[in-house]
Amino acid sequence: MRQEPFRLHRSSANALRLGATFLVVACLGGSYARAAEAILFAMPATNGVWLGKSPAPAPGEAGKILTNWSAVLAEARAARGQLPPNSTVTIQVRGGRYALTEPLQLYPEDSGLSLVAYPNEVPVFSGGRRITGWRAMPGKPGWWETEIPAVRQGKFNFRSLFVNGLRAQRARTPNEGFLRIDGDSPQQHPAALHFHPGDIQPQWAAAGDVEVVALLAWSDFRMFIRGIDET
Repeated sequence: MRQEPFRLHRSSANALRLGATFLVVACLGGSYARAAEAILFAMPATNGVWLGKSPAPAPGEAGKILTNWSAVLAEARAARGQLPPNSTVTIQVRGGRYALTEPLQLYPEDSGLSLVAYPNEVPVFSGGRRITGWRAMPGKPGWWETEIPAVRQGKFNFRSLFVNGLRAQRARTPNEGFLRIDGDSPQQHPAALHFHPGDIQPQWAAAGDVEVVALLAWSDFRMFIRGIDET
């Protein structure tokens, strides 16, 4: 049976960092112990990640519910520590979504660890946050809105929004086309640009979460509006 690849999702606040995976196979003779392989299985749980020695929880099996993947990797290191030198550990990852609250990091001591998708299943490691509470906007067919208190409080900002696995367009102005910089491209640091009357609203600076996406000759920048001078 073939093993499917991982799908990796990335967010601006949490980038998934996977180090190189090394498989070490050693044949030791003489008085040395033969290298072994430990096989573990992981699957999504309501409050974390289930880790055990069988593909799914079974009666009498001593599986564990771990809070995050850092704890899963710690368990894999501990399991490898019980084996002879040069042994390996394989974690077969069941399909589903694994929410990451911090980067997943592998270190030199993880050489010999292999993360593989369970046969015919697709696990997804996602650094994104799930946004709920959507409601249809009255009088605007196809428009939906929700409120995220952490954004209003300045504790959370995001630049990518996905709906059912597809990138969605965030609220923008104008809805079609672009506004134009009045004059030359900005050269100052921090960036300052001239705008045509009526294009930019003073209250956008007060809101603190309005972002300018400026497409220049060979680059672009994304910056929050921090001040507006209407003169």
